[in-house]
Amino acid sequence: MVDPLRGDVPGGTSRRRLLAGLASGGAWILAGCKAWPRGRRSSATAWDDLAAELDGDVLVRAGDGYEQRRRDVQWNGRKEPRHPEAIVAVASTDDVRAAVRFADRAGLRVAVRGGGHSWCGSPVRDGGLLLDLDRLRAVELDPDAREARCQPAVRGGDLIRATLPHGLAFPVGHCLGVPLSGYLLSGGFGWNGGTWGPACASVLGVDVVDARGELLRADAERNADLFWAARGAGPGFPGVVTRFRLRLHAAPRAIRTTALEFDLADLERVGAWLPELRAALPPGVELTCLIARAPARGDGNPRGRSLQLSATAFAEDDAQARDWLAPLETGAGETAARISRLQETPFESLLEAMGSHFPGGRRYGSDVLWSDAPPAQVLGALAAKLASAPSPDSFALCVPVPPPPAGVPPLPDMAFGLFAPMFAGVYGCWSRADDDPANLAWLRDAQQSLQPLATGHYVGESDLTAAPDRARHSFTETAWRTLATVRSRRDPDGRFFSFLTPEEA
Repeated sequence: MVDPLRGDVPGGTSRRRLLAGLASGGAWILAGCKAWPRGRRSSATAWDDLAAELDGDVLVRAGDGYEQRRRDVQWNGRKEPRHPEAIVAVASTDDVRAAVRFADRAGLRVAVRGGGHSWCGSPVRDGGLLLDLDRLRAVELDPDAREARCQPAVRGGDLIRATLPHGLAFPVGHCLGVPLSGYLLSGGFGWNGGTWGPACASVLGVDVVDARGELLRADAERNADLFWAARGAGPGFPGVVTRFRLRLHAAPRAIRTTALEFDLADLERVGAWLPELRAALPPGVELTCLIARAPARGDGNPRGRSLQLSATAFAEDDAQARDWLAPLETGAGETAARISRLQETPFESLLEAMGSHFPGGRRYGSDVLWSDAPPAQVLGALAAKLASAPSPDSFALCVPVPPPPAGVPPLPDMAFGLFAPMFAGVYGCWSRADDDPANLAWLRDAQQSLQPLATGHYVGESDLTAAPDRARHSFTETAWRTLATVRSRRDPDGRFFSFLTPEEA
């Protein structure tokens, strides 16, 4: 019987790879893929041999198409100047296995790229092999079981489009184009988190290619250490996830949004109101504070920045949504300007609206933190740093995190577990490469100024190059030690790159 986790041929070798091996004499297959001594550098011939095994493509440094692809794998318009020895654009799980085994024989380290949305370009490393998973976008649904099986490069928008016709949904990332890969591995701070929790809590299992090129299934019963790490380890995960098994949730029947605008002079008052407001809202209401360019008014003149407070209710019907959002009507005060009131907002429109704040092609720098400081203090610090931002398009985001709903079981034990009542971040956004030095210097200054407010960082969006201990401070002490143990056990030779450091950047 063919094991579906092992490819087309029992034992784990695809027919394409078997034929390629036999055509070249079959020695490396018979030797268990150990024909090359560990540590040997790859040659042009060796890369050609790998390409012959794959359905995907191999782009070698200095070869045709490499530089364009190196730039394309970074969503950020600001391209990090790091260069893998080769980029392997895989087309299947078998391709992933072949590439990892090749790297093991050649003594190359492996970095993994799903969608390239890392602000600091974490998957793009100097040397080694970059596995580009972008072609792995298949979605399989089991509506009766409320489950989905998704390859890593599935975009959040595509998953929502697939599930909504069945009355189901998933806490995807906040923008249409964010893939599941790095988002889920980092924990997944997504839509309707107050009710559904972090997205990784809805991961039921993963298929993983390990450091030896073996395909494993990890869940609560099998390879539980890998399953633990797959829910929060982010770039520190010691393997390549080729498929996620996800628990789906009943889709909200009525998604309604209300948005208010305040002058920055009202920051202190709004900040003092936020704890009361968050406590009055049910977990099914997501609250977001954005300090950004003020929405244009009738005269079309620029208005500087303002505080835009939006609330999204994931409710069962219009009446429930109206009831849930009532505290924003009664407590906003007379200085608030109404942007929208109880606006019907399809799920996909939510993703489009948030994505409008992150237009493609722009140059970005970002950093985020968890904070237990008073909201007024956090908002004030963010606004103060934005006042000196070189670009008028730079902005800040602050999300008061709702407490878990009463009676809901605690989150499972997993790598993700560090969070606080406030999620906050600064986002530098500009257009010209000549403006990089000024904007990056401003971002570094903002990071240092905001650090006293931080209780930790979110590894999925944090600037890992900001400080040598930035990755460590994205985990609890227990999780950090456990992750080190899992990595040592599962990847003893350090085949996979771990967290990006300032020295590497």
